[in-house]
Amino acid sequence: YNVVTSSTLESPKLLMMDLSLSSLMASVAAEPNQVHLTGHYPYDRRTIDKADIAIAYAHPFNANLGIPGVKKFKIYSLIVAEFHLNGSQPIDIPRFLTKYGLSEKDISGAINYIERHGIVKREGKVLKALVDINASWEYVKSFFQNLCQRLFIEKDQSALIYNSPDENGVMRRRWLSPTDIKFLISVGIRALTEECWKRRVLLTGVVKDSNSKYLSRNYLGVAKHLNIYPELSTLQIHQLPWTDRIFLETLPLCDENLDVPWSSIEIDSAFMTLFLYQKEQSNPPYISGVKGTIVSNEKLFARSLAQFFLSRKKSTPLMGHVVFLDRLLYPEWDSKNLDHLVIETNELGKVSLFCCKDSSVPNIGQDIVMYFLSILTRNHFPEVIGYPDPLHKADWGAKSIGKKVKGLINSSEISFRANPLSKTFRTIRDSVRRL
Repeated sequence: YNVVTSSTLESPKLLMMDLSLSSLMASVAAEPNQVHLTGHYPYDRRTIDKADIAIAYAHPFNANLGIPGVKKFKIYSLIVAEFHLNGSQPIDIPRFLTKYGLSEKDISGAINYIERHGIVKREGKVLKALVDINASWEYVKSFFQNLCQRLFIEKDQSALIYNSPDENGVMRRRWLSPTDIKFLISVGIRALTEECWKRRVLLTGVVKDSNSKYLSRNYLGVAKHLNIYPELSTLQIHQLPWTDRIFLETLPLCDENLDVPWSSIEIDSAFMTLFLYQKEQSNPPYISGVKGTIVSNEKLFARSLAQFFLSRKKSTPLMGHVVFLDRLLYPEWDSKNLDHLVIETNELGKVSLFCCKDSSVPNIGQDIVMYFLSILTRNHFPEVIGYPDPLHKADWGAKSIGKKVKGLINSSEISFRANPLSKTFRTIRDSVRRL
């Protein structure tokens, strides 16, 4: 984040991360009530509160991409985004409903939610902001940068500790909880996303190992149901045993003309949480989200799978693993492929998705990402052949540091092992393996 927000001359044009961007953003989401540092961690003459956290989780915003969307899940983000765009000026509810094609019933729960967190107050047909939405987001980003500066640059471990009352109301020092850490990661990935849009930095995530089935199970199941590919309509498909990686690594064996670099079509990352569901055999299938309504951010990231090494010198092709790619969508490149696939149900509401159904659809963003990754994949390392060199070197560095840190952590237990009476009976008992 510091590199991207540096001066124009020093900021990068391509940023690669050794993780799935869409999966990371989905995995660190949490309710504001679960974040413990609210009201207790002092910074810049005040403390972070629940309104700040709810506003942060509503990001990222991009009006040109239609983010956030108008789906029923997390529709409060749409209201917060409207305040963000108009400088926290009051919102006329009937005009807002007309603008986005919503009903009063669609947003009543969202209004109640942000009222409970002290963000807005409803007065008749008008919503008034109780906080400065833009200032709150800037405060949270500054809080994130300050804490990370203390922790990672200054090596100040006290950044992980703050005072908080226990169940009896007594103030005690406590560590940041896992939920607190997730919130900070969530702020970081959202702020990074918006800065990459602002500075036109190509943000890409690469994962070499995954057992996901989002392409072969989720996307193709929905595509068959919507008749996007007529040739699928006659197929009788049951539970698929393979993962996406195993499925696509069989393609070079089936098609002798296939050469690297090649990639699957890009699908919207929202297909992580969209799939075809059939409750019982007697009931017709329908498109559902997680727990019926939960759908991750659409039109934000595009996912695909690609292969960068393939040799046919022997009877059995020698190939590198198919790797998973995530890239951030950009209005300049991807506006023509937005809203081509629209899913609308009573449970989900309206979900508009990024979609390039086959290779005949121009996709300059994917072309650029594939070009850069093919240049950066030099296959110098036989143990990870077909994987971008910079990420492999970064992985080596991280694992080397991990080994050193592991030794430090293990050595810190010597004093406890040397003085077993300092341990409780329960700790000693639980540390013994049982047959």
